[in-house]
Amino acid sequence: MRSRILGLLLLALVASAHADTLSYDLIVPLTTAPWSSVLTLPEFDPTLGSLTSVQFAVTGSIQGQLVVRNSSGNALSNTATVTADFSLLAPGGNSFDSFDVVASRYYGTPSHTTAAYDYSGSLTSLATFTDQSILDLFTGIGSVDLTGSVSPFVLGNIFSDPVEINTALAGLEVQTTYTYSPVSEPATSVLLGLGCVLLLSRKSLSRINKRTA
Repeated sequence: MRSRILGLLLLALVASAHADTLSYDLIVPLTTAPWSSVLTLPEFDPTLGSLTSVQFAVTGSIQGQLVVRNSSGNALSNTATVTADFSLLAPGGNSFDSFDVVASRYYGTPSHTTAAYDYSGSLTSLATFTDQSILDLFTGIGSVDLTGSVSPFVLGNIFSDPVEINTALAGLEVQTTYTYSPVSEPATSVLLGLGCVLLLSRKSLSRINKRTA
């Protein structure tokens, strides 16, 4: 029984070593939109093993200020929306990810008053790729350039109210995770072999004991 448990533990240890990850964070700080920025990502070194997937966790953030210039004799109140489109492009211009970030901001502006209102919003989008043609783009000993961009902000749900975007800032964070099967090491092979031998020995002893019983 003890041999069997030891063998299973060794096999579990080997199995746990069959997947590993590397992560990189690329950041564009809050900058006046619209903008486009090149993000340089280290490639996956093939000497570490075989790349099995690439995942992007892309977080877009927007913030700024709305201004309401109410020159009428009536108070204005509503909830405005500010929308920005983020995209992450692969080398060659193919899209890896694209999503909208929407911020909502209530304003209540008395008559004959100019008032400012801060707004902010963020969203994280996940995209995972396992296609070999994509994995090949990220495999090597150099780097690969991605392009992150954000569109001009779009103001909505204001009807005819005199509302305008005073400031528009957008930031981007791209966390890239490489999942790979590491190259088999001699120690791992030894553990695997030892685990198999112990399990086989256990089975052989069980058969012998049954025959002599």
